[in-house]
Amino acid sequence: MNRRTLAVIVVIGLVTLIAGMVFVLRLDENDKTVSDGREGGELIVSRLPTSWQLIENTKLKYAFEVPPSWEVQLVVEDVEARFKTDAVRAEVTAYGYSNLDNVSLEEWIKSVNPTEVSRTIKEQRDGLKYITRETAESYEGGELRSITIDESYVLGILFQVKDKILDIRCSVAGPEYRSMILTCEEIVKSLQFIQ
Repeated sequence: MNRRTLAVIVVIGLVTLIAGMVFVLRLDENDKTVSDGREGGELIVSRLPTSWQLIENTKLKYAFEVPPSWEVQLVVEDVEARFKTDAVRAEVTAYGYSNLDNVSLEEWIKSVNPTEVSRTIKEQRDGLKYITRETAESYEGGELRSITIDESYVLGILFQVKDKILDIRCSVAGPEYRSMILTCEEIVKSLQFIQ
């Protein structure tokens, strides 16, 4: 074998090795697994062909989608995703609240103070869908008061999952909050229960 042939083989080998490394790194970039440090508590975030992110909570066995630019994080066994501009702040939270006393969804939802409630069924599970506005707390006359934020919208959905109440809500606030209502509807609609 002459030097020229050997050099070509080495160059092809290096190019193949580098291409393989780039491919593996790109796979890692698109599929992230986050663990909360406890056995069985895991969040898997992957990129869908639509470029949205699929969030799977393998501990509580549910999944939903959020837009590509939203930052996703696992907080204990709950999920939070956020997006912010100068004109709007959007947030999705998926919390599994302990419900050892077996409080009904109808009783639970009263704490949300909804303006609208409707029944929903997702994969043969009964739930409640609700709409409300965000609230903030302020001190007035030395007392803590809850005030409603007019430029806001909250769309949520509640389901009983094992001994927890799963509350997935999308909230938007700011002068252009209306521009994100359809996005919230898509996020909540994408909820699915996984095995």
